[in-house]
Amino acid sequence: VVLSDEAGANKPAPQFFDFAFAQTRADRARTLMIGDNFSTDIVGAMNAGIDTAFFNRHPDTFTAPSAPTREVHRLEELNSWL
Repeated sequence: VVLSDEAGANKPAPQFFDFAFAQTRADRARTLMIGDNFSTDIVGAMNAGIDTAFFNRHPDTFTAPSAPTREVHRLEELNSWL
């Protein structure tokens, strides 16, 4: 878990994601950001070059303004993707 106060920045700032990768030594190419807040989780990850899965609980009332790597409406949908 990466906290914004440790990173010195909040999502969607690139510094947040850069800090997370520096701390975890994760590979961006093998990372999937799963988030339910499009403007912070998904946009931030997309700008950081990370694949994204947008957990859209309300597909009838919210349409993503740009395309995440994947959009899911139930968490179970992620099972086949992980």
